[in-house]
Amino acid sequence: MKIIKKIMIIFVLAYINSTSANELSWSDIRDGVITLYPKSNDTLNIAWRHAWISEANDEELYLLNNNGELVDKITIPRSSQSDNHNLILYDKDEAYQLIIPGYSFRNYTITHSESTISFFEPNKLHISIEQNKDSKLYFTTPGASNASFSGKYYSGANQIKLERISDKRTLYLTLKQHENYSKYDSIQLPTSESDEIWEVTFNKSGKISFWIDGSDNIFAKSIDNIGSKTAITDKVITKEANTKITLSGKTIGLSPYIGAALPYTEPAFENYQLLQSMNLKSTNYYSFVDSITRNPSREHGFRDIYANTFNITHSITLLAGSNRRAVLLFDDEARTGLSNWVNDTEYLHLTNNTNYIAFADEPNLNYRSYNEFSHYFNNMLSFLKNNHPNYKSFGIKVAIPASSRFLGGPFINASNQHIGIDWAQRLLNEHNADIDAIAWHEWMIRNLYATRRYQDSIKAAASLVGLNNNGRPNKSLLLDQTNISSGNAVSPFEQETHYAGLWWASVIINSSQDGLLEMLNWFQLADDSGHHKGFISDSETGQPILKPVAHAHIFLTNKWLKNINEVKNSSFEIDVLHAQENDMQQLIGVNKSKRAHTLEIQLNEVCAKNLTIRILDQHSTINQAQFTCHKKLIHLKLPEQSIFKAEWNTAQ
Repeated sequence: MKIIKKIMIIFVLAYINSTSANELSWSDIRDGVITLYPKSNDTLNIAWRHAWISEANDEELYLLNNNGELVDKITIPRSSQSDNHNLILYDKDEAYQLIIPGYSFRNYTITHSESTISFFEPNKLHISIEQNKDSKLYFTTPGASNASFSGKYYSGANQIKLERISDKRTLYLTLKQHENYSKYDSIQLPTSESDEIWEVTFNKSGKISFWIDGSDNIFAKSIDNIGSKTAITDKVITKEANTKITLSGKTIGLSPYIGAALPYTEPAFENYQLLQSMNLKSTNYYSFVDSITRNPSREHGFRDIYANTFNITHSITLLAGSNRRAVLLFDDEARTGLSNWVNDTEYLHLTNNTNYIAFADEPNLNYRSYNEFSHYFNNMLSFLKNNHPNYKSFGIKVAIPASSRFLGGPFINASNQHIGIDWAQRLLNEHNADIDAIAWHEWMIRNLYATRRYQDSIKAAASLVGLNNNGRPNKSLLLDQTNISSGNAVSPFEQETHYAGLWWASVIINSSQDGLLEMLNWFQLADDSGHHKGFISDSETGQPILKPVAHAHIFLTNKWLKNINEVKNSSFEIDVLHAQENDMQQLIGVNKSKRAHTLEIQLNEVCAKNLTIRILDQHSTINQAQFTCHKKLIHLKLPEQSIFKAEWNTAQ
């Protein structure tokens, strides 16, 4: 009888638990932000499943409170293709943001109590979600707004229905396949004197991207929730935050040389002044072995000008074929190309510069296997040593492996057999004495908050090569190409806007943070037909134009200081870097969030009278900041999505 009673109690409890709390789910998110407002304590369940090459890539998700501080970080290892994780949301009349950064290799389903209000902000243009055709979403447009609804086809729905709730007016957006990745489809929303709510439905299930321009890019699962959007977003998205920053004055490392990949040609003379303004200290070149074999002096002009006219002292050259043909064989062309490049380095008297050579471009992406590349690398290295035994006296150093991504795998099938750090480790095991540097290219860390992962790859590379008695890596670490996206898979919402400036500022700060990296290069200096992600684009009249990211680069790298000092920072929405050289000091920072932050900066010495603080705003305009500095404490209000630089001289 007791056993029967126990069984009945278990059954009743199970039934109560299954029916007493209704749940709401956001399914199969690939890239976006969930804003959450719990009315009482709630358990947030985050479940994931494999999407593509997840076995080669770990991932991180971030939960932020309404002061921009990190509440929790979910780290998902490569080994976890599917699993789930619970987070507790406490009832403090606060809102939270769960950030799911793209490019994501997993589908995420977020489940919480129906009493918790939630919104979804999708990424613009890139794959954001795998949407079910039976689902309904809602968004709002303010009265008299000039808003548009856009989408991009990714094998899922090819038609989106929009219905205005107030009068049932219906619009249809047809999504077409576009050869150019940056192209998408859009429809203008009719204006109204009052605020409006719209319902969104899809004609098919599958991968898709959709978003709103000219109004908040925020969606809800119900009309009731979207109606409360304004009050809740004020609590998290636009509420002013407070951040504490502490400077210790302790030097922990050296600043990297910062630059950009340069074209395989001499710059036009009329562009010299523009190039000088870019403050380039390092670069990434290609050497096309077929071109330099046909014309041994092919590279003299641009290598001489960039090194001697523009004073770029650190470079890395990747061997390739014309049009960046990546797979080279150990043949006469490759051998001749390498020899000519070495001879050029000697001829141009670049012995006082640091000239890294990598025998291939992203071999882990392009070669079929490690063994195939290792065979080629071994032969090229032997050829270099045997035919140019004095190459080191010319300032030449060997870098490996110039991989596509480092801690994660490249964007190919069987990616887990091609992970950059794994190939670097194997090459070190085979050729340690002849290797001077580890080089890699970092792509597809698109989210502003995920840029802290740059620190992870640099620390892993430093751990791989070890540190000397001075705390410096035993081999140089070169992040010689990076950008928001790889290839030409670029979004105009990122590359052509202030977003790229915020992103580059954050990458510079995070890559410099530990003082371990030697080189950091943006890819690339100027747009070309295959890559629209330069610092510089051409106007309709053919005149070069600095993009917003170029203005950010110039602002940050002007008077770039040598030493990196330790800094503590309470915020996850703010990145800061403290640098010093002799008596000069600077603190640079970026506010990546959509709200202002009041910074309280604790100095390690009394305020300098010559302290200046400037802010680069969303319009690429530099303004003098209003601040107070008393004893050792600075108070500064930093506007949303802005970059700042504080400078002072301790000798005055």
